[in-house]
Amino acid sequence: MATIFKISRRHQIVWPQRCVVCGARDVQTVSSFKRRIVDFFSIGAYTRWSTETQGFSYPVCTRHRRLVSALHFFSPGSPMWYLLAGLGLYVVLMWNAEKIKTAVAMPAALATGGLFLGILLIRRFLPVFLNRFDSLSITLRIRNPSYAQEFEEANREGIDEKNGWSYR
Repeated sequence: MATIFKISRRHQIVWPQRCVVCGARDVQTVSSFKRRIVDFFSIGAYTRWSTETQGFSYPVCTRHRRLVSALHFFSPGSPMWYLLAGLGLYVVLMWNAEKIKTAVAMPAALATGGLFLGILLIRRFLPVFLNRFDSLSITLRIRNPSYAQEFEEANREGIDEKNGWSYR
């Protein structure tokens, strides 16, 4: 089971220098980010929004670096979501096309649904996931229980909540 930490922005996050996945000591960092909409305005066909991005890096070993980087590439918030949206629009347009084109639309719809489900499931396998962030805190989910315990010990001063419960 994953451990969720809400950490104050007043505290600099300290990552134990071992792999988040397997615990190896020979580590490199993997970077990721999460984007959220902070302002949204729409009138008719006119839509405007602005986003805020939060980046973070954490240690993984050489053996897991490629796998974790690939998982982040396909995770929610990555450029793959834009590709998925474009593919979804294509499928909708194809679905409404002539009967001849439905032979293409059905496999495309199934592929889009599978891709969408796959991207949502990938989030489960990320060793560290940025759940949410705001101006006061950042909330991280760490899958490895022993690494989560070390992370807790290294960041005891900055943790506001652990698994939804007040830490202090």
